[in-house]
Amino acid sequence: MKQESKENKMPERAGFQIEKIDLITKEGERISIALKKIDRVFRIMEYNSIRQIINLPWKGMSKTKLSKILFTGIMRKLKNIEPRVSRGMCLPLLSPIVASMNKLKKVVRIEVFLKDKTFYFILKSHYLMWDTILGIKQIMYTNQYNVSEKNMKNKIIIDAGSYMGDFSLLAVYMGAKRVYAFEPVPNTANVLEENIKLNKMQDRIVVVRKALGDENSSGNISFSGGVDGGAKIGEVAGQKSEKIEIVKLDDFVAKNKIKRVDFIKMDVEGFEDKLLIGASKTIKKFKPVLSLSAYHKRDDKERLPKVIRAIRKDYKIILNNFCEEDFYCW
Repeated sequence: MKQESKENKMPERAGFQIEKIDLITKEGERISIALKKIDRVFRIMEYNSIRQIINLPWKGMSKTKLSKILFTGIMRKLKNIEPRVSRGMCLPLLSPIVASMNKLKKVVRIEVFLKDKTFYFILKSHYLMWDTILGIKQIMYTNQYNVSEKNMKNKIIIDAGSYMGDFSLLAVYMGAKRVYAFEPVPNTANVLEENIKLNKMQDRIVVVRKALGDENSSGNISFSGGVDGGAKIGEVAGQKSEKIEIVKLDDFVAKNKIKRVDFIKMDVEGFEDKLLIGASKTIKKFKPVLSLSAYHKRDDKERLPKVIRAIRKDYKIILNNFCEEDFYCW
C-alpha cells in the first residue's frame, strides 16, 4: 500500500500550553491564574447544563453557589429559556480560584502567557471576561482549528468571524504572512482592532468590517449587545440589529489582488454554506485548508461536506469534536 505523503496528511493537533493567565483590573492590580488552576477554570466553563451541575463532584466547591445555579437552571427550564445554564451563571464559581467577585468586575485586560509569547486582550465590560477566557480555551488551549506551523507559516489566512481576534493573533504567532480578519459587527470590530494594536500585529492582520456570503449585498446582523461572538445575519427577535455589507470571498480576493489563499477558518453562525458558495472560485483554484464550524444548523454535518465536495471532490474531510464540532478539510 502506497504511503501517504506528508503534504497530504492532516497536521497532528497539539494544544498550546498556557503557563498562566493574568487578569488586570482598572487600578492595575494583577490577578494571576497559575498553571495548576487553569484546568479547573476551564472545567468550570464547561458546566453548561443542569445534568452537569447535578453530577459535579461538589467536594471543595461552594454548595450554596452550585445550588443557586441548579435552581436557576431548573427555573429557566420550566420557562423554556435557553441556555438552561449560561456561562454568566457559573461566573461566581471562579471567585475562590481567581479573586473576589468585586475584583473580577473591575478587570479591564487579560494577558495570556505561553512559553515564549504573551497575548493581550482588552475588555470593554467585565461581562466579556467569560467569553474572552472561553475563546482562549477553545482557540489556544485546545487548538480548535488545528493550527500548526505547517498550515500557517508564510501562509495567507482568511479568518471569517474573527470576533476579538484570538484566532488571527494565534495565526500570526504561528508564522502567517497575512491574515484577513472579517468581523461585521461594528463594536466587535473596534475591539478586534484594539487587540491587534495591543499585540503589535497590525502589519500582518487586516481587519475587514464585512461579512462573507454567496452574493455581494447588504443585510442586517443581529446581536445581543455591544460586543457579541454569536451575532447572526438576519433578524432575531429581541436582539439589536445593524445594517452590514456582505461580500463574496471570490470578489474580495480578485479586487484586492490576493495572489493565493492557504487557509480559511469559518465560525459564522450558520452562514458557512453561503460563505463556501461565495468562495467557490478561490477554493477551486487554491484548495486552501478549510476549518469550519459544524454545529450551527441541525443538518450541517451532512450538508456542509456536500457543499465542499461539490466545489472540489478531492478534499479529505474529518469531523473533530475535541472542542466544539468542527470540520477540518485538506
